[in-house]
Amino acid sequence: MTIYDQLHALTAEYIKHYRGDLVVHDKRDIEANPGISFLHWTRESGTHIQFLWPADHQSWPAKGLLIPYLFGKATREHILDQVNAVADYWRNHGSIATHYYDGRELQAVTPERACQVAERHVRDVGSEWNHRNTLPKFSLTACPA
Repeated sequence: MTIYDQLHALTAEYIKHYRGDLVVHDKRDIEANPGISFLHWTRESGTHIQFLWPADHQSWPAKGLLIPYLFGKATREHILDQVNAVADYWRNHGSIATHYYDGRELQAVTPERACQVAERHVRDVGSEWNHRNTLPKFSLTACPA
């Protein structure tokens, strides 16, 4: 069973509206990014997936570069901080199910654990950028969801 198949089996029954979030968007994104860790929240009205891109992933803009992001522009540091913001949002606004894929296995987690995973990821990526001068390739795509 693929990671997507496992996620689908664990969450599909809860989604009453916007099923395309899971069966179209999440499926496409998970299959396009094999082995990339992610956090996933399920609610009656769809899902949200937050990929945990490694520090050298092509999705990150180069250091100091402002790229189009949402309704403005952002640096890679701002985009990275959004990982914490998303996890905190779901901790405070609830979801029916929360899952974490660590690159090897999918597991159900509490919203608090998802926040811990997000915080560790942000800390680790930021540390790698600051201490190893990781300069990923330029990309116009900011952390696709």
